Parts: sequence; C-alpha cells; structure tokens
Amino acid sequence: MRNYWFIFLMFLIIPPAGVYAQKKHEQGYLITKEGDTITGTLKRQTIPESYKACVFVSGNTERTYLPHELNGYGYDQGANFSSQLIDNFFAETLVIGRLNLYRIFDTFYITKDGQLYRLDNIPENTLRNLDKTNGKRKGWRDIVSQLISDCLPEPEKEVESLGYMENHLVELVTKYNTCQGWEYTEYKEDLPWIKFNFGLLTGVNSTSIRNNPEEGDGIVYMDESYTSVNPAFGILASATFPRTTAKRMSLDGELHFSRSSFTTNTLDLVSNATTTLHQEYIRSEIDLTTLSLPVSVKYTIPFNATGLFFQGGLNVEFNIKNDGKQRVERSTSGFYETDRFEVYNTYYEEIAIAGNNYLGPWGGLGLQRNFTQFNAGMTVRYYYLFRMDHNNIATPEFNRITLNLIVQL
Repeated sequence: MRNYWFIFLMFLIIPPAGVYAQKKHEQGYLITKEGDTITGTLKRQTIPESYKACVFVSGNTERTYLPHELNGYGYDQGANFSSQLIDNFFAETLVIGRLNLYRIFDTFYITKDGQLYRLDNIPENTLRNLDKTNGKRKGWRDIVSQLISDCLPEPEKEVESLGYMENHLVELVTKYNTCQGWEYTEYKEDLPWIKFNFGLLTGVNSTSIRNNPEEGDGIVYMDESYTSVNPAFGILASATFPRTTAKRMSLDGELHFSRSSFTTNTLDLVSNATTTLHQEYIRSEIDLTTLSLPVSVKYTIPFNATGLFFQGGLNVEFNIKNDGKQRVERSTSGFYETDRFEVYNTYYEEIAIAGNNYLGPWGGLGLQRNFTQFNAGMTVRYYYLFRMDHNNIATPEFNRITLNLIVQL
C-alpha cells in the first residue's frame, strides 16, 4: 500500500513533459512599440510578475520584455496588459470605451478623455482627518461619481453601495459606456467571476483518543490513548475566482463519511475484606460512523508544473452511529493472589464516551496537478475536535490525521 502512495506522489511531482508544457505556457500576443501584433506563446506568471514583465517563448528560448520595450501584451483566453498608463508597469486593462478601467496590483485607475485618475482606497475616517489638515480631498467614490455624472442620472446613488472590487467597478464602467452609446471591450468577459468544481476524495483516517482521567477530562477505566485507522470517502465542491487577483485562492466545502472503532481492556484488583480479593475485568468498545463537513480557504502556490497548496478552516462532525458498550466481569478469590479467581457476576451496559456532535479547527497542505479533463492531488490534514453536546461524564479528547487522494472535474 505504501508503494502506491509513493508512486502517486512521484507522479504529481515529476509529470509527463507534455502536461508540464501545457500548463506552464499559454497562447497570447505582444504589441510592439510600432503597434504591430505578434502572436505566440507566453509564459504563465504570478499576478505581481504580470505587472512588471512579459515572457515570450520561442521553442526552448524565453525572452523577457519590460514595460518600456512593449506597448502591451495579453493572453488569448484571459487578461490584457498595457504599458501606456504608468511608467515602468504593465497595467491590466479591464474595460476600454469612453470610460476606461485599469488595475495595477490592488489599485484601480480610470481614464476619460485622455485624463488619468487614480482611485485610492482610503477609508472614510482617514479622509475626514486629511480634510481637517490639508483641505478637501476627494475619495475614490467622489471621483467615480463625477466621471459618470454626464450620463447616469443619479451618480451619488450609483457609487453609494459600490465596493472597491473589480467586479463592482467593471459593472459600473460598462454601464456608463452603454449609457453613452460607446462600443466598449470588456477583457476577461468570457471568464466567469466564480467557477465551481466538484470532485471525489478517498484516503485513510487515523483518529486518536487522548484520555486524561487525572486531569478531569477522561474515563478512569480507559487507557491513556487509542488510535483507529480506517478508510474514508467523500465529495467536495470548490469555488474559484478566475477574473480576480485571488486566482490562487478557493473556498472549499466537503462531505466525508468514515468509521472508527476503539477497544480497551482493563483489570482492577482490589481487596475490600481481610479474607477475599475482588477482580474486575472491563472490556469497553466504541464504534462510530461519522459524517464530517469541513469548510476551508485554500491558497495555491505554483511550483514548476505542480501546485503546492495550504488550507485551513472549520470542521463540523456528526456521529450518526455512536455505539458504546461495556462488558464487566467480576470475580473473587481467596486472600492470596495465587488463589484461583471465580466469576460471580457478569453484566453489559451502554456507555456514553463519545459525543454526537463535534466542532474544531483543521489545517493541511498538499500537492495538486491540473490535467486536461481533471485535477488530481494528495493532501495531509490535521483535525482537532471539541465536543458540542456535553453531559456529566468527562469526555476524552479527539483528534485526527488524514491522508487523502483528491480528483476534481
């Protein structure tokens, strides 16, 4: 079994060369200083790198272009960048029309009639303090309101609930251009704001119980720790944001099904009389069938052809089957330990060691690779669980380590 996990890990880290080339480069174009367009292959870059340089690929050769060497560049299925806005930067072009919208890092810019306006996201209370010391200073909503006031009838209301976000500003700028009757181009229009992916996961759970009766959070007749290793299965849904700078982030929700079982045997030898010894043999069994609902934020870092991701969030668990049983066998003998014990009483009872509902934080990391029709990955996670339904019985601590294979469509 270990060999299969190792082979899968190596397949993620050392992929076929064709897969590597497919995801490392994209088809795009360069716009030269003379205004000519050169089509070809561009290297995929991180968001910060995209504002600083463009890498053109020809065969096995890569050439890096800086903003002063080009008028711009773009991807056939994505963003467009222009060097005509701010010196030494490629600005991402979001909308071109009568009113134009650009972005550099986390700052938005608007141009109208050849005039450039920078939209600084300054909090309102900071603006009020600046007003007191430096006179009136306009916030970004004031600037946008003024720019759209020659067409949209109530510009103040248009910007009142406007967020400093790409989708809000793109929607308003396109609305203004439509109002003016201008033809406009919205780059990335074919990309969705939110994209959902669904998948399956399978793996192994190692669930542990930590029992501390001396500290008041355990059961006196149980051992100090237990571990149950069992298979687990689940489904998942992931929301990504292709048109925003949060391309590396996703919101993930999952549903897991797993089982676990724990067994303990304890022997207690006591003397409560001068002529006899009493012995109690206790066998405790816990069988759990669990539904888990982990939700998380995942952040992926491209590493060659493989993505290294980190994720963390909250997990809610429901033990839909919670069987706790105990067999107690009492026996007695003569005063000496060498005397033979004879059973005089055996009985069974239900025990409530595990709770029905748990909540706790979790975190993990993993490797993921994008293929033509699906994504595949492997992740290691740690869960810590707090019991939500308390009773008068002290409750041992639960935690879990998982190793999972994930396939997303």
